[in-house]
Amino acid sequence: MACQHDSGKDCTYIEATQMQAQELARAATNGSTSEVEAILQRPQHPDMVDTQGTSPLMEAGADKNLGDNDGYTGLMLASSQGQPAILEILVATGADKNLRNNHGCTALMLASQEGHAEIVRLLLEAGADKSLASNHGYTALTLAAHAGHAEVARLLLTDGADTDMARINSGHTALMLASAQGHLDILQVLLEAGADKNLTTDDGCTALMLAC
Repeated sequence: MACQHDSGKDCTYIEATQMQAQELARAATNGSTSEVEAILQRPQHPDMVDTQGTSPLMEAGADKNLGDNDGYTGLMLASSQGQPAILEILVATGADKNLRNNHGCTALMLASQEGHAEIVRLLLEAGADKSLASNHGYTALTLAAHAGHAEVARLLLTDGADTDMARINSGHTALMLASAQGHLDILQVLLEAGADKNLTTDDGCTALMLAC
C-alpha cells in the first residue's frame, strides 16, 4: 500500500506478515545489509493493530522476530550463514536472540553447529542464552562438539557453558559426542575445562568406550 511522507514523496507500508518474514530472511541469508536495513526501517501501516490493539506506530519498523514456515528468523539465518554485519544490525534493532525455530534451535545453536566463531562471539556478547537446548536436547556446546568446532567450544566454555550438564536425549555429553566423532582437539578443550570423563550415556557408555 502506498503512502506519502510529509515531503510528499511516496513510500510503501509493510504489514507484519509471513511475506515480510520471508523477505527479511532472504536478505539476511544473502548478506545484504542495505536490504535488511531498508526492510527494518520501512514504515508499517498506521491503521493496522495487533491482537492487543497496539498500533505499529508505537513500535515503528518491521518485525524482525517473525519467522518463516520453519520458524527461522532473520537472525537465525544470518547466524547459520555466517553474516556478522547482518547479525549486528538485527541485534541492534532488538531482534530476540533466544527465539527457537521449529526444531527448538536458537541462533546461537545454529552458529555453533556451523562453526561461525565470530557470530558465536557476537551473540554471547549480546547476551544469548548458551544453556538452552533444542527439541532433541542439543545445546550450543554439544552441537559444536559433535561438529568438531574447537574455537566455538572454547568461546562457549570461556563464557561459562557447563561441560557436563548439557546432554542430548540419549544422555550423551559434549565430551562423549566429541569422542565418538574422533575430534581430539575438542576432547582436549573439554577435558581442560573439567569435563567428567566418567559419566555414562543412557546405555552405560563412557566417552572412552565411545572412542573405541
